[in-house]
Amino acid sequence: MFEKYRFPQVGTLAKPSPLGDAYVQQGQYQEAATTLQPTISILQEIGDRQIEQAVYINLGKAYAGLKQFTEAIQFFNYRLEITRDLGDRLEEILALSSLSVLYFEAKEFERTIENSRQVLYQIDMKPHRIRKAKPL
Repeated sequence: MFEKYRFPQVGTLAKPSPLGDAYVQQGQYQEAATTLQPTISILQEIGDRQIEQAVYINLGKAYAGLKQFTEAIQFFNYRLEITRDLGDRLEEILALSSLSVLYFEAKEFERTIENSRQVLYQIDMKPHRIRKAKPL
């Protein structure tokens, strides 16, 4: 799946679990999910929303790799909620783009269209509020 679609990447966030990230990059999705899942409660407890967001991204990728799209969508929706709370428009656009890909894979085409329209709206209506993306 990741060969076909490149998920938008998070900017310059610290990585709480290099092992979990490595598992995602190697396509070892179950190991990634198992490794990353316990970090969520710790991050919520200490209140580090940016790193929590990064973990949700990789959990979403892991579950997408396992073809468990409902779970993947759930984690990317958590990411979207955090980006909106933080007021980060670029990350919001990236989260919506990722959700569009997941909805497409889950064959939820109306939601794919809805999210894609939100991406276009964000880009078209608020270009001055979007920070420049760093190259991958």
